[in-house]
Amino acid sequence: MKKFLIPRSPSLSLLLTLSLVSRSSFLIFLSLVASPSCLYCDVPTAQFLLVGQGARAEAMGQSVVSNCFDYTSLYWNPGASAFLYRPEAGFNLTELPAEIISSYIAFIYPYKKFAFGIRILGETTEVPSFDVKENRLADVKEDNGNFNLVFAYRIFDSMALGIGIGPVSMQLANFKADAPNINLGAIYKKDRISAGLAFANLGGPLSFVQPGQPKGQEEAQPTLLRAGITYSFLDNKNLLVSGSLENVFSDKMAGGMRLGAEYFIVKNLALRGGLKAGKGDPQPSLGFGLRFGQFVLDYSLSLALPKLKDTQTQRIGFSIKFGKEKEEIVEIKKPVVPVEKPVVKPAKVMNIAVADLDAHNVSAMEAATIADFIRAELINSGVFVVLERSNMAKVLAEQKFQQTGCTTTECAVQMGKILNVEKMLVGSFSKMMNIFYISARLVDVETGTALLAETVSCPVDGDLYAKVKELVEKIVNRVTQQ
Repeated sequence: MKKFLIPRSPSLSLLLTLSLVSRSSFLIFLSLVASPSCLYCDVPTAQFLLVGQGARAEAMGQSVVSNCFDYTSLYWNPGASAFLYRPEAGFNLTELPAEIISSYIAFIYPYKKFAFGIRILGETTEVPSFDVKENRLADVKEDNGNFNLVFAYRIFDSMALGIGIGPVSMQLANFKADAPNINLGAIYKKDRISAGLAFANLGGPLSFVQPGQPKGQEEAQPTLLRAGITYSFLDNKNLLVSGSLENVFSDKMAGGMRLGAEYFIVKNLALRGGLKAGKGDPQPSLGFGLRFGQFVLDYSLSLALPKLKDTQTQRIGFSIKFGKEKEEIVEIKKPVVPVEKPVVKPAKVMNIAVADLDAHNVSAMEAATIADFIRAELINSGVFVVLERSNMAKVLAEQKFQQTGCTTTECAVQMGKILNVEKMLVGSFSKMMNIFYISARLVDVETGTALLAETVSCPVDGDLYAKVKELVEKIVNRVTQQ
């Protein structure tokens, strides 16, 4: 049997035990502390590390390992922080049963494909104590904490890895313990689906040291594995449904299945619900989230378990995003009624050919498709007579001219002379992080000069064809004004 000289943290399953313990039971507790025996040997110590953080996560039944794209990612899945677009700070403070105060604060700074973060997790409570004659003594203060530095990197546009490293410490009266704490996370996010995997609370056992003793009893951290998947429904992706499984090693009573849903009824208001199911009774939860510009307010209510009264928990979380808004995870799109603009045609219709776009971080097929979109819109403008792609390919093949990579002015002039057109449109289609860029230059074949250059950008989940139309409209407007 394992031995130690300090009681476990009262979080989660133990917190409920302490909230219901009788005075005579606590006498037994004190005798165990004073003797070489083991209390709650069937569970690992540092149970406060299992208290879920974030009101959004709690409202969704903690099923967020695959969708925690906010300040709580440093707790649930460090890899998810690499998908943030703006720096973000947040905190929440919760009073749990048995007058346990749980706190969490975090800050994330994303930079290109990287993200750096700091999280601080704490728990404090006062435990009543009695002597062997059941006389009440002064309360014993328990103070637990965990600090992590987090680093995340997006190895692909749709996948990221993250790691958090720092210490975990526990103190009850004069008994102290500390150990390294390591958290690992991986997440995949593309279009409507995301999947996450996280290992938490690695780093070895905590060594509880009694004053005057060189070495204390070692107790394992609650090492766990989380895995989950999320899918977004509806046209605007404003209904999110998620599920996950959690397994706490060395603790058969902890972990289980997690289910959750989030629905944005409008852009700035989300309703949430969830369910935690494990060995005991399932626990439902609900909540909401409000956005006020760069500020976010979240609320959750975890309902009381049927067999344990006074165990319902309310939680409020607050976060703030810094910098200019680039892209939001959820966006309610409103239909846009197109406004027809009159096109002023030049005195002379121009003959033009569109070269295949140079592909950067995209496939050649995707770049060719965008070039076809541009040809179609140039034809519709009525300003240009556009040479068909098939005719271009035939003429260039006869002259053994390779148009791939032809983006310079000199190459455009050479190609234009072979095709016998007045103007050449050359450019590129590229992707950087989660943004597409379409660049185009109009070259005068006779003079060998670039008449104009235009660029448009579009998020990966945006309407690319609409951006092509915007690009062609810019070109047409500038040509007609010359």
